[in-house]
Amino acid sequence: MMAMAFLWDVRSGNFDAIPRHLIPSMLANGFTEKEVDQITVRNPKEAFKIRTRRTE
Repeated sequence: MMAMAFLWDVRSGNFDAIPRHLIPSMLANGFTEKEVDQITVRNPKEAFKIRTRRTE
C-alpha cells in the first residue's frame, strides 16, 4: 500500500512523498537513521556537487 501511495503522490505533483512515505517505510523496514541520511542527503549532495575541470 505504501508503494502505491508514494507513486500516487509523485505522479500528482506532491513532492513531499519522500519524507511522508518513503523515509518512514525505510525506517520501518530496518534502515538506520544513518543509512537513510546517506541515501537521501549525502549521496545526492556528492552526486550533484559542482566541480571545476582543470584545463592544461
